[in-house]
Amino acid sequence: VQDPDESDSAEKGDEGTGSNADAAQPGFLHIIGRGFRKWNRRSRRLCRRCVKSQAAYWIIIVLVFCNTVVLATQYYNQPRWLENLQNKANYVFVAMFTFEMLLKMYSLGIRSYYSFLFNKFDFFVVVASLSEVLLTETNLMPNLGISVLRCARLLRVFKVTRYWSSLRNLVASLLASMKSIASLLLLLFLFIVIFALLGMQLFGGRFNFETSEKPRSNFDSFWQSLVTVFQILTGEDWNMVMYHGINSNGGIGNLVGIMVSFYFVILFICGNYILLNVFLAIAVDNLADVDNSDEEKKEAGEEGEAAGKADGEGEGGEGEAADGEDGEPTAADSDAKGASLGNCADADKKSADEEEGDEEGDGDEDGEGDAAVTSARPRRVSELNMKTKINPIRRRHPCSTNRFRVLCHKICNHSYFGSIVLVCILVSSAMLAAEEPVNSDNNRNKILNKFDYFFTTVFTIEIILKVTAYGLVLHEGAFCRQAFNLLDILVVLTSVVSFFLDSDTFSVVKILRVLRVLRPLRAINRAKGLKGYYIYYKKNDVKQPVMEPREWQNEELNFDNVAHAMLSLFAVSTFEGWPGLLYKSIDSASEGRGGIYNNRPPMAIFYIAFIIVIAFFMVNIFVGFVIVTFQQEGEQEYKNCELDKNQRKCIEFALKAKPVKRYIPQRRLQYKIWWFVTSTPFEYGIFVLIMLNTIALAMKFEGQPESYSSALDYMNMLFTAIFTIEFLLKLLAFSFRNYFSDLWNILDFVIVLGSYIDIISGKLVSQDPTQHGTGRHAGKATISINFFRLFRAMRLVKLLNRGEHLRTLLWTFIKSFQALPYVALLILMLFFIYAVIGMQMFGKIRLDSNTHINRNNNFRTFFSASLVLFRSATGEAWQEILLACVNEPTVLCDKQSEIYQTWYSRLVAKVQRLYANSTAERIHLLEPDEIEDGCGSPIAYPFFISFYMLCSFLCDRASDAYVDWLAHNRTQEEPVCQQLIGYPYFISFYVICSFLIINLFVAVIMDNFDYLTRDWSILGPHHLDEFVRLWSEYDPSAKGRIKHLDVVTLLRKIDPPLGFGKLCPHRKICKRLVSMNMPLNSDGTVMFNATLFALVRTNLKIKTEGEASIDQLNEELRSVIKKIWKRTSNKLLDQVVPPAGGDDDVTVGKFYATFLIQDYYRRFKKRKENREKQKQLGQIGLTPSQRDDGANIL
Repeated sequence: VQDPDESDSAEKGDEGTGSNADAAQPGFLHIIGRGFRKWNRRSRRLCRRCVKSQAAYWIIIVLVFCNTVVLATQYYNQPRWLENLQNKANYVFVAMFTFEMLLKMYSLGIRSYYSFLFNKFDFFVVVASLSEVLLTETNLMPNLGISVLRCARLLRVFKVTRYWSSLRNLVASLLASMKSIASLLLLLFLFIVIFALLGMQLFGGRFNFETSEKPRSNFDSFWQSLVTVFQILTGEDWNMVMYHGINSNGGIGNLVGIMVSFYFVILFICGNYILLNVFLAIAVDNLADVDNSDEEKKEAGEEGEAAGKADGEGEGGEGEAADGEDGEPTAADSDAKGASLGNCADADKKSADEEEGDEEGDGDEDGEGDAAVTSARPRRVSELNMKTKINPIRRRHPCSTNRFRVLCHKICNHSYFGSIVLVCILVSSAMLAAEEPVNSDNNRNKILNKFDYFFTTVFTIEIILKVTAYGLVLHEGAFCRQAFNLLDILVVLTSVVSFFLDSDTFSVVKILRVLRVLRPLRAINRAKGLKGYYIYYKKNDVKQPVMEPREWQNEELNFDNVAHAMLSLFAVSTFEGWPGLLYKSIDSASEGRGGIYNNRPPMAIFYIAFIIVIAFFMVNIFVGFVIVTFQQEGEQEYKNCELDKNQRKCIEFALKAKPVKRYIPQRRLQYKIWWFVTSTPFEYGIFVLIMLNTIALAMKFEGQPESYSSALDYMNMLFTAIFTIEFLLKLLAFSFRNYFSDLWNILDFVIVLGSYIDIISGKLVSQDPTQHGTGRHAGKATISINFFRLFRAMRLVKLLNRGEHLRTLLWTFIKSFQALPYVALLILMLFFIYAVIGMQMFGKIRLDSNTHINRNNNFRTFFSASLVLFRSATGEAWQEILLACVNEPTVLCDKQSEIYQTWYSRLVAKVQRLYANSTAERIHLLEPDEIEDGCGSPIAYPFFISFYMLCSFLCDRASDAYVDWLAHNRTQEEPVCQQLIGYPYFISFYVICSFLIINLFVAVIMDNFDYLTRDWSILGPHHLDEFVRLWSEYDPSAKGRIKHLDVVTLLRKIDPPLGFGKLCPHRKICKRLVSMNMPLNSDGTVMFNATLFALVRTNLKIKTEGEASIDQLNEELRSVIKKIWKRTSNKLLDQVVPPAGGDDDVTVGKFYATFLIQDYYRRFKKRKENREKQKQLGQIGLTPSQRDDGANIL
């Protein structure tokens, strides 16, 4: 079989030599061979078209999907017929994929087929599948080996990657980065081995405690040490391992026990915080590379398309192999075509809408746009107060002039209408949070239901008005053609329906009303094997040797079917509870048997490999997508702007900055004090005292001697006295008004004041025995004293103002907070929706201290539901809360709930009918309030009922009615608050919140920190504070102007990139000042904003280079500033960018240009004089050395 290109060239060669063949009169075999070659070429072309067609593409996609469904139907103890069906389906899939492989080999050629990576992967999957079928049918391999071969079926799912363009690019990028990943894995392995060996030396054989069993996470063997160190790296219960290590070395009161804790701290910090985050760095880097490659391919494709159209080569040819790796059409190609067409259509539609809007007369946009801006800062697209476009009534509509419809249109588009509806949405949503889920018939819920009627009426009227104004669905711009409007209709309909039906039946439907709280998002957007092995024995306590019936139960997290396996692995990927699941797997025996201690240690390899591949890398890719997408969206706002992000922020700073006043006392003594407290040695001395105070605070421990406590108290008094002296000195130096104008000084004062309150309150409590008290009063006194002792630790906050790098971190923190409120608002909205849903779905579950739905974790109130969700979002045992809320018989309803009351009343009626004709003594039925929890077991009520009926049976009450009741006993059991929605509820919340929303915080901080800690040779807004600070030394009154000679001195004090530095030559400084060219006042001063703006402009080269003249560049920059910062005054704009036509104005550039010309002239004149002197001395006949001496004398 030849390559297609080779066969085509062979065909051309045969056609070219046709005349010679006819002349030679070839034989019969040659004619047959020639015909076969032609038929072969045509067949391969036909097959090539088939494998590259859209039909073949979708057939393979459907086959992969069906294969995935069949694989997902397998479960433990499945029926025989299902197993046979799965085997037959497997044979069909193997045959289909084998046929696909052979067809591609024939159409593309062997060499061309194997030149692509995905074809090699297909070949491996097909060969493995065929081997599995042959070995299974011939019984040549044991069951374990066949199970391994059956894993090849799972590889077929990955075939979808070759047909999914973005996924294929991602896989290619990951494979390209395997070198860095392999190096990181090797480093991780060496790190784990080193700490495992060290742990064996420190803790090997030491985890033996008298009061408890030996923990499974120990360091007794090398493989167990590896697993334990890996567990610490993941952060799951690492603190318990640390506590065991401390207790094994004498406890916290022993110096050795304290020292060994550093082993775990160093291991966790270096491993979890540093080493594992490198996976995230690799993931973000890979995704950035994928995005860059996609953009390059898109640009190259556009260039190629344009070139093809220009050359007339856009049609015909047989270059089909260029469509993809092996010539298959990809989904991205068709999507790109559809997207381009869709964009064109959207553009046409948008332009048509704009024209229509102009015809309708939307008002003066410029005037409203200027009024909407309230500051001189550059605004993001999301921050622009864009005017809401009014959707007009279509003129062609037959009722476009109807008065009632025009009235409805005016009402819907009135500004008050939207505000009223939004307030109703927020109030109604808040009332959903105020409902009590357990007792739905209480007075509060009745009042809230009345308000619910009112709000539903308001929302119904809103929909009627909008449908009347815009129409329903038939024409463009109708009400139902927007997704949010459909959501409104759904919520209102469910609310209306719930009023006419039983609340028990439609209690879940009410929760759809909370979806209306999503409508404010429009305003935000507009403002911008292991199966069957987990059987264990309940309550096998050897301290209670009592013969009791026990029950073998399966683990709640298991691998019996695909759904449970996916849930178990998802919990493992979140690092929650995976050590317990690991040791259950290690202890697992054969199917249907109980566990054996340490039966299968190699099971740890499965979990460790899964965590490394999925949790360490693939989940970080998910997080990387969030970060990369966030960064890309942030860059989109600067895409069509003439200024990049850094230039805009620096210009914004230069336009908004104002000089600050610097207090310099005039009196001699006060000036000396001021000079002392502002000196560098004084700052370093305070820094050392703060660190010593911190060490003194850390020296306190439980059970310390009285003398030791007194020494610490005296040290605290000493530090308080020193900080008081600092406060008094600064107060004398700056005076009262200037001292308290600085926030840092206010913080110092509060800390000093709180320290004195702490000392005084402590002395009063220690001297007055009545203040000690007992119980509740003692606790209050202790809390009040400890509160004031917080001011001692607050002295550490003073360090934030020391050091340049600390200020950079503080800048990052502050800048991140500017974007975090939007992320926090999104999180609060998500928490609100899920909390109300949780109250409706799980609020009636009985509180049981033996389960995770207890007094501390429940959905009874909005506050407690929010706390449970916050715990779930942080990943702390969230799967335990999930399992306590899902469809299990042990999840019982609360006794006060209406479900339980209904069941109890029906049970009483059933029993009374049962005993209506009985002559025996009536048996008293306990009321719900009389029943106590006892041990808190969730099976108390079914046990009591079964025992009661059993006693009745022994009393000869085996009547037909009773037998009938026993037959229906399963339907009369105590109702359970089981909810099938538990799985999607918790999993969706954890994925959305933990993987997506919370990582937006990481994206915001990464974006700001990366921006601030980049190459410091590039000027950024964080450099500009230094200019403002030093300007105040020359302009203490903050008048905004200083002498131009002082500007030179000022810029020499500032290091590059903003300033000149101390070593910069004077001529270079003059050249920089010429390029800055600030306006020079008549008194020889320059303005603050003009100087700062000129520094920014020349450093970042903003409109300073090009073929245009300087006046033209200035005009372009002025137009850019007016476009972005519309509120910038003309006076300020003329200062920073002088308008054209000011040639007669004196500027710094002209002044220092004149200075440079004069300096150049003086240098030229001096050189000319030196040459004339040397010429005169040469005529006298002196030697060169004598000439130099003579020149010096002259």
